[in-house]
Amino acid sequence: MFFIVLEAIAYPDLFVLADAIKEAIELSPGVGLKLVKQKNSIVFFPSDSGFRLGKTHDL
Repeated sequence: MFFIVLEAIAYPDLFVLADAIKEAIELSPGVGLKLVKQKNSIVFFPSDSGFRLGKTHDL
C-alpha cells in the first residue's frame, strides 16, 4: 500500500526510494520484512515466514 500511495502522488524516483528501503531492511536482520521488486512491482512481505509472493501492484 505504501508504494501504491507514492505512485498515486507521482513520487519522483520511486525505485530509488525502494532500493534505499530494501538496503535498510537488509541491514536490519531482526525487522522481519522483505522488499521485492519485479519488473514494475514493489511489494513488502514477512521475511521469516513461508509467505509466497501473491498479488502485487503494478507501477
